[in-house]
Amino acid sequence: MACKLPVALLLSLGLASDVAHEDVHVGGYVCGLKNAEAQKARVYYPTADGKYPLISFAHGYLAGGRVAKLGYGQLLEDHARAGYVVIEFESANGLTECADEWKDQMRSFEWMKTSTLASKVDYSLKTGILGHSLGGGATYHSASQEEELRLYNVGAAAALHPQVQKPISKYPIANPLVPIMFTTGSSDPLVSDSSVKDVYEQVVGVSKVFADVEGAGHFEPTAIGSNRLNSHIVAMFDCHLKGQLTQCNKVYGTDSDSLCATTSIPMHECAHANEPLPMV
Repeated sequence: MACKLPVALLLSLGLASDVAHEDVHVGGYVCGLKNAEAQKARVYYPTADGKYPLISFAHGYLAGGRVAKLGYGQLLEDHARAGYVVIEFESANGLTECADEWKDQMRSFEWMKTSTLASKVDYSLKTGILGHSLGGGATYHSASQEEELRLYNVGAAAALHPQVQKPISKYPIANPLVPIMFTTGSSDPLVSDSSVKDVYEQVVGVSKVFADVEGAGHFEPTAIGSNRLNSHIVAMFDCHLKGQLTQCNKVYGTDSDSLCATTSIPMHECAHANEPLPMV
């Protein structure tokens, strides 16, 4: 029988962990409550022995039961490969955007605690919230919900091309209470980079990051995009959930592989503020 190395050792050796996923029935999601497909989720995790921090992912607009088909596989597998358990729910309101998606993001946390996959989660570490488009807006909103953040020990957020106020207002401006990363693209015709920048600029009191990739469209973090920021999104969670200072530098620093200094990803605009103390 082959021996499985702990993912921490794999990563320290520069090796990637293999990943797997399971499709599960969660129930209790408020978006698409009467749609059986919308009550399902997919959980990604490393196959290496060990326990890992948990991330709850909120998807973009689509009819329920089609999240896997939209193609967030690379984004979420990259997080699992880096040592995270990620739950991706299917809930959606068919042709109507669901402003309660943030509640389903929190429902995923609740379900995981008593699921058969709970043994894969390291609950001594903080959790993360991640989302794209409408789900990016949901993630932004979740990041301001004090009671839920405390209940599920949320430590960081990443909102990718988030729909908050534009093109259709879905969530009010409410200051995040945990460090948050915003990503967007200069060629996003659905949620403009200027609308994302406006939301970023209104965040105060927590570490914040804004990455606007030159020429990137709305579906950059999906199967039809290039997923160029995946390693930096992972680094955001590594910094704030795992306390890895080298990864903090990859987000907030000035080294050649740091987010706002790298030449491998063309940036239209990149900024950060209120950096964590080790980076000041």
